[in-house]
Amino acid sequence: MIFFQIGTALVLIIAAYHLWVRNNKDKKTIYMITNVIKSNDDVRRTLAMGLYHRFKRVSNDKEERVFEETFSELFLRNDPYEFEHFVAEIYQKLLGGTTYVTSRSNDYGVDIEHHVDGKLFYIQVKCEKENLSFDAIAKVHSNMIKHGADGGMVVNISDFSKNARHYAEGINIELVNGVELVDMWMKSLNIKTDEIKELSPVPI
Repeated sequence: MIFFQIGTALVLIIAAYHLWVRNNKDKKTIYMITNVIKSNDDVRRTLAMGLYHRFKRVSNDKEERVFEETFSELFLRNDPYEFEHFVAEIYQKLLGGTTYVTSRSNDYGVDIEHHVDGKLFYIQVKCEKENLSFDAIAKVHSNMIKHGADGGMVVNISDFSKNARHYAEGINIELVNGVELVDMWMKSLNIKTDEIKELSPVPI
């Protein structure tokens, strides 16, 4: 009986050790990948472009529709509404609270409501290849005033025009471009700071 118990204990110890090794390898791999992404602007910009192609609206142009139909199944392909859910999940994971994605139509310029720490934030999400003008920002700001929201965010997978950035100054609306969204996406992967420090070969 005692040998059976010892054998069982050894099996459990070995299993736990292998699980620990595997988990730490996975964490180290994630750390290495995110570290490369954060330190390489080209990688982040490429990922932003990839997100654009994943979530962009399908064109009405016949030739482009043919291209979309023959798009490789290797790549992820979602519609712009799913991009709103993608962004909502990032905000909820990263900042806590709860997020609510509004309906596809009649959202009046608010795609996501983010409730956190007793405050309400309105988020507008755009998947545009061109720099975004101030129109979307104006809509969010109007809704903030009308409904008493505490702040707002406008997310665009590319970037914002100078006029848009100027318009957003001083009205408590944060602008998030594609590269910044990639950074947020990486941070939302639930990697604990202490675990990263333990795995890092140099002090961080």
